[in-house]
Amino acid sequence: MNYTFINVRDFLPDFLQELSKGHVPKKLGDYLLRLIFKSHRIKGKEGDYYLKSAPNKPKSDLKPFITIDDLVPYFIDECEQNFMSIDRYFGSYLLHILIRDLHDGLPKASQFTIGKLDRFFRKCLDKYAQSFDPTICNMKICYYAKNCLEIDFEYAKKKYELNAKEKLSKLIAGILQYPETSNPKQLEEMFVKMQVFIITNFNIGCPQNAELLKQTRQSLNSVLGKGDLQKYVLKKRYHRLDYLQRLSSTVCGIVTFNNYKQQKNKDNNIMTDLEMAQNNTKDALDEGLKRASMCIQKGTRIMQSLIRVDTVQQKVQYFYAAAKTREINKFVILFLVYRRHLERIKGEFEKTQSLIEVTQKKFKCVIDKISDIIKHRSAIETDVIFPHFVYLSNVWLSLVLHLNHLTEINKLKDHLDELLNENMENHYHSICDATKNFNKFCAMEASFHELMFVNSEVEGKLDPLKTQNFLKDYCAFTLALTNGLLVPSQVERKLSQNMDITFGFANINVAQSSEEHLSLFFSTFKHVIFNSADMVLLFELEGQIIRQDVDLVRQIVSNNKDSSTQTESGTLLSGQNKMENTWNVWDYHRKTIALANVRKKQTNSTQTIVSSGKRNSQNQCSGDGINQLH
Repeated sequence: MNYTFINVRDFLPDFLQELSKGHVPKKLGDYLLRLIFKSHRIKGKEGDYYLKSAPNKPKSDLKPFITIDDLVPYFIDECEQNFMSIDRYFGSYLLHILIRDLHDGLPKASQFTIGKLDRFFRKCLDKYAQSFDPTICNMKICYYAKNCLEIDFEYAKKKYELNAKEKLSKLIAGILQYPETSNPKQLEEMFVKMQVFIITNFNIGCPQNAELLKQTRQSLNSVLGKGDLQKYVLKKRYHRLDYLQRLSSTVCGIVTFNNYKQQKNKDNNIMTDLEMAQNNTKDALDEGLKRASMCIQKGTRIMQSLIRVDTVQQKVQYFYAAAKTREINKFVILFLVYRRHLERIKGEFEKTQSLIEVTQKKFKCVIDKISDIIKHRSAIETDVIFPHFVYLSNVWLSLVLHLNHLTEINKLKDHLDELLNENMENHYHSICDATKNFNKFCAMEASFHELMFVNSEVEGKLDPLKTQNFLKDYCAFTLALTNGLLVPSQVERKLSQNMDITFGFANINVAQSSEEHLSLFFSTFKHVIFNSADMVLLFELEGQIIRQDVDLVRQIVSNNKDSSTQTESGTLLSGQNKMENTWNVWDYHRKTIALANVRKKQTNSTQTIVSSGKRNSQNQCSGDGINQLH
């Protein structure tokens, strides 16, 4: 058993034996049999598979291994049977991360049994069903924040433009449908549709607002007269569309200018809306960050009192029940992840704020420019004033996009608050308050060497940019020895010149102990980080882990392809990362023969053509021919 796949040939004998004894749940057993024997689906009278014929199946009918993704449909079906809805992709995400957890996951190779696989599924279902489970809540927050692309302004802008294009397509088709021989009634209908299109296209307000429709009609009349409307329908279709877009930009600029200068449409004052949205978003983010920081400080103070690292006796002492201590730690990690996402949201919000500032200055500048042009003038040429109205409409649209982006930011923040809700926070405070009455005696202790992993088989790398803040704030040595418990650090130290990472330690004695056990400390630290679901989420390693799983499965699939005409593929290990590269003996033979034939032709050409000049010119010509072919 690897974390990524189960080797069927190693797993099958014990599985069939346990299945025949009735030690395997029927539903899980049937599901695995359907996976393993992918061709002949033989059933008995009672619907069970014949086990006697199973070992005698041809090798081509036997699935070589079972991956984590093969187990996802079973897990989702179990959730649905228990009336719990779950997204398929989130189910895969959950299993990939939780399966490696030292406490809640699956063991590797020698310890793996089908019973443990069933217990793992039961545990996953129980955790997913619990409303106060911090690990599942943490996964939901990370998964949603990762897939919520609307937080990026450019993505939100493209999405808004695409949605607007789909909504406006019917309006545009309605305007372009009128024939060249339109009567006055049809022209009036088209004129009204133009007004609705302009209001909807630039999000000026509600098309049902009679006052706004009146303003738009007046602005449209100032640009497009009745005679011009008759000429408009005589244009070709693509000319009509181009003219409609330029016309709508000009009219939007006129309506926006009139509303801003005369304050006619107070219900649609975008400056007021932007100011209110910015204030509300800033207050909500600050409140969320404050709430998260208070919960983190409370939890880490408690953890500091419940755990002690004795560097003299080289022991770790626990003064409280390990399960309760670990639950508090899980909540601390949850609030750390929640705070990290809020900080990212705040960073995007501040970027949008600065863009809004610049756009507002542009807006006021254009308004002032138009005011200067029309001041003391009774007649103005369209070529002078209309470009400014078009630019004003573009600036207005930018402000609308910024307002929509603020809405998306608030949606993301509100969704994170729904996941980490008030009930979960109250539950966290209750388990923290329960530690006030604990007896100050050593409930459990273990030596350093008992807690360290000598041979840690972990494939993965830590990103210093993502991990630096966490490693500075919490004692790395305690984290390694206690399988991820977070204790505040007081000392910072860089242990190795080869690693651009500064570690935090509880005190100077702990820092010295980590230097004394440097290799064991690094090995244990990495093992803990990659084999704890909460640590994986804290250090943002879930993407790296899932990519490794996918790459490993792809390598194994390519290495196990059965071909009757080709030499069997081998595996070549190269480099420090021991990446697997497939090679084939006959591939080398074919390449060698091809090169020998080329050399033979070159030798024959050299012997038959005496003149080196002819030979060189011939080579040059053939080279030119090759270049032309390429």
